Amino acid sequence: MKLIAKSLEALGIACVIIGWAQTFAGNNTWFELYFFVGVGIFLVGWWIEKRSTKRKSADTANNTAQETK
Repeated sequence: MKLIAKSLEALGIACVIIGWAQTFAGNNTWFELYFFVGVGIFLVGWWIEKRSTKRKSADTANNTAQETK
């Protein structure tokens, strides 16, 4: 799951960079589109990563608690 999250984050950053490149080429509409799409994709990847990290730490804590009983 972390691989998917990191891939989405990288894709989001790439979209933002492409948007900036389009802006320097003189097409401002593409910047707005790629910027917001890129930020959205990045945030979804970031959310997935945080969610999977919390689940993994909760599972580890549960396993440790069960082992000590």
